[in-house]
Amino acid sequence: MSAQMNKDEAAGSGADFTPRQIAILKTAVLVMGVIFIVGFATLIGTIFYQSTQLAESGAQKAATPSGSEPVTAFDVAVGTDQTVESVTLDGDRVALHLDGPNGREIAIVDLLQGKVISRVRLKPE
Repeated sequence: MSAQMNKDEAAGSGADFTPRQIAILKTAVLVMGVIFIVGFATLIGTIFYQSTQLAESGAQKAATPSGSEPVTAFDVAVGTDQTVESVTLDGDRVALHLDGPNGREIAIVDLLQGKVISRVRLKPE
């Protein structure tokens, strides 16, 4: 009875694979592992490439408006009695917060065109 039990245990434990089947299984697992590693490396490389291209193309678009040369230096008219309290940058525009005897004012400057595009005078209510 003991010999019969050992035979049944051996048959049910997965020992009925041939050496050829085990070799095929090992090869399949190895190939799938290589595909997984190559795919992961490709994914990381693509993310890195796209992020560097996005940064370069975004910097070029911000520096030159539709094919013209970027403005490197320009003057902003601020009254002699006004002081600049703060400067806020948003993309290609700058907001200058000015204070003077006539009240507060915000001058919005387009950095690509090199000129003041809007002035907002703040008055108390």
